[in-house]
Amino acid sequence: MTEGWNVAVCDKNQCYLPTVASQEFVLGPNEEGTMDVHVYPNGIAGMAIIEVVVTDVNNANNTVTGLYYFNTMPTGVNEAIWETIDVYPNPSNGIFTVSENNAASRVLIFDLTGKLVRQFDYATDQWYDIRDLQRGAYLVKLIDRHGAEMINRLVNKM
Repeated sequence: MTEGWNVAVCDKNQCYLPTVASQEFVLGPNEEGTMDVHVYPNGIAGMAIIEVVVTDVNNANNTVTGLYYFNTMPTGVNEAIWETIDVYPNPSNGIFTVSENNAASRVLIFDLTGKLVRQFDYATDQWYDIRDLQRGAYLVKLIDRHGAEMINRLVNKM
């Protein structure tokens, strides 16, 4: 999560801050409950990936995981240009491209922990190879010629 952002995970009873790593709540028979994830970027452009794991305390094998992706971009004149950038194909077999953009300079690939795993120079019609990386989801970040972050997109490698 981008520094300066705040997050809260909410169950049917209340919301919990990141200082709460685990919280038990009860659902009765046939009762449903909603879990929400709220991210507060506080006016800071960036991204967050929040993982929520729900486990039945009576059966640890009965579990479900939700990944929540949040992304904000700076506002301003270039925003319309940024929104036209695509990463495809997605999902990918490990080779993908980025739609044409005259401002892009670098393509950075991050795993879901935020670790930089690949970086490439951007070029129109360039294909980027991540076939040697494990299957899963990766974040693709484009950087412009001035070093500013232009966009974040998620690419799933099959």
